[in-house]
Amino acid sequence: MGHRFKLAALGVALLLAGLWAGAKAESGRPADFNGNGGVDSDDLFDFAYYFDLKRGDLIFETEGYRADFDQNGRVDELDLFYFSSRWHRD
Repeated sequence: MGHRFKLAALGVALLLAGLWAGAKAESGRPADFNGNGGVDSDDLFDFAYYFDLKRGDLIFETEGYRADFDQNGRVDELDLFYFSSRWHRD
């Protein structure tokens, strides 16, 4: 998948926010990657960076695993749906 397609898919998923329910991170909110207490544009950029990583990728193993909300070993569309459900809610 191309990077532009991934970003477009991310944008569409954000429009679907509210259709799925959520999780926790350092702030007690799993989609709040920077721990500032909310899921905002900074976390969106982090998620976009982690998107399409999988178990075995160095970045996945060190930090990207935090975006694998369903813990299936990859950051994929299901994780995107979860992230979008937390957008500006936590």
